[in-house]
Amino acid sequence: NSERYIAESIESVIAQSLSNWRLIIVDDLSTDRTRQIILSYAEKDPRIVLLKGEHKGIAAAINMALSEVTADLVARLDGDDIATHNRLAVQYDFMQSHRDVVVVGSNAMLIDEHGKPLKRRTSPVGWEKIENILKTRNCICHPATMIRTSALRQIGGYRDKFRTSQDYDLWLRISELGKIENISQDLLLYRRHS
Repeated sequence: NSERYIAESIESVIAQSLSNWRLIIVDDLSTDRTRQIILSYAEKDPRIVLLKGEHKGIAAAINMALSEVTADLVARLDGDDIATHNRLAVQYDFMQSHRDVVVVGSNAMLIDEHGKPLKRRTSPVGWEKIENILKTRNCICHPATMIRTSALRQIGGYRDKFRTSQDYDLWLRISELGKIENISQDLLLYRRHS
């Protein structure tokens, strides 16, 4: 139920400086106007694909989208968040020049329901530091990540038995395949709700 924010989220992808993308959206049986808003964009832009979820939670919805991915890299974004105009280009370039990295995240600017900046969420940089922090807690901003599709598929995608920590579980499993990094740039406006 993201009717209030979904258009802004979609438009942040349309406005990317890197234009070779495909936006796969899973509407997980919303009950507001979210689906109609998404359809209005999909009718105008063939790069936007809408899938109908089964209301089984975020992990199942992401796995459904992953089954449609044909690209080597997947960038995550939630329906109420906003990607900065150069997010895909910066992360794509990073992944091309760091072949040992399987996930790259970034800093994020936290915003409120009205888009007002709250504070910066900084993420640790450097694989050794990230690996050490991951032993006790999550330090990767999930909707700010770009992930190698092959690594996601190799570990079987997201596990839906975790209702609120499916990303942390993913980082622990995927880190066995390669490094996780963060870029010290705000590449996402991450919406926090009261």
